[in-house]
Amino acid sequence: ATPRRPGASPLVHLHNEILRFCDVIAPARSETRMRREVMDELRQAVARVWPEAEVHIYGSELTGLCLPSSDLDMTVLGVQDKSTRPLHTLAGELRQSGLVSYLQVSPRA
Repeated sequence: ATPRRPGASPLVHLHNEILRFCDVIAPARSETRMRREVMDELRQAVARVWPEAEVHIYGSELTGLCLPSSDLDMTVLGVQDKSTRPLHTLAGELRQSGLVSYLQVSPRA
């Protein structure tokens, strides 16, 4: 913690502390690049299975508030089958392409 200067506003001090904290917890450039690569690979896997489908990112990745340990929130639109079969189809594609080493389909998640 940085000592507060005499007479300095406590709000300015708090603001500066928050900015320093954000710098510490923000993903490194290499982590951000790897996250983008994973998203691109997932989009490509979806396109191989359903060329007409759209992949949308949401959550902390979209808002820019993700941490290095954050998950990737993605949804796939444009798949007509509303059963759980598409989840298993995509899981098979991810396994076959080598993108995952372990995958458990959770249709209720």
